Amino acid sequence: MRVSISSMLKNSDERITFDEQLDLSGLELTYGERPLTQPVRVCGAVFSAYGAVTLEFAISGVLQLRCDRCNQRFERPFSIAFSSMVSAEPDAEESEKLVRAENEELDLDHLAQTALLLELPSKQLCSEACKGLCPICGADLNSGECGCDHRRIDPRWQGLQALTDTENNG
Repeated sequence: MRVSISSMLKNSDERITFDEQLDLSGLELTYGERPLTQPVRVCGAVFSAYGAVTLEFAISGVLQLRCDRCNQRFERPFSIAFSSMVSAEPDAEESEKLVRAENEELDLDHLAQTALLLELPSKQLCSEACKGLCPICGADLNSGECGCDHRRIDPRWQGLQALTDTENNG
């Protein structure tokens, strides 16, 4: 979705509102994961006041993710707010607080996708209490203990362990 701001650059006190369903199903994360199977809602406004153009919008939807600890799929609802000043200057440097409008148009699809990617946590967890997988047998530890012996002995100390075992048994 593109929004023209050419009239806003010339006139003050103008406002354009939008409330759209945006298909971001092509958005790809690491390892080819596509977390958005349903359209997301993007609603907000572009307005001019006191000679400046401002963009504010919110994105909401449901992410289909895979837990980085236990590898189970889970859904996570999200809502992200975004606010930025808008510049039509071709040499303006984009930043978190300044968006450049090329040809006096804003590409809301691209801006929404960028805002979503920047807000996603780098580690996806189904819950903070997720126990993950057993490093020995691969069982999901959220379902219960697997029975594996998780005591690890540093190989450099195995000789001493053998001595204490013979002392305790002997």
